[in-house]
Amino acid sequence: MGFLSADNQAEVKRLFEALTGDVRLIYFTQRESPLFIPGHECETCKDTRTLLEEVAALSDQARSARFRSREPIGAGVCH
Repeated sequence: MGFLSADNQAEVKRLFEALTGDVRLIYFTQRESPLFIPGHECETCKDTRTLLEEVAALSDQARSARFRSREPIGAGVCH
């Protein structure tokens, strides 16, 4: 199930249609770890990634890019 309602999706699509160039939705996160380390968990990382990918999927002009901690700029994963 997505984060955006059908009305929200329609509004985002309408806003993207007005744009003349490409859009990059960039976010910075930490590496996922199978180990639980108190104080190092990211409670919103997965939800943020899911939401940005959902928004990016609404337009051919939009791409999401994820950068993890300690990765050099430019090494991000684009979707």
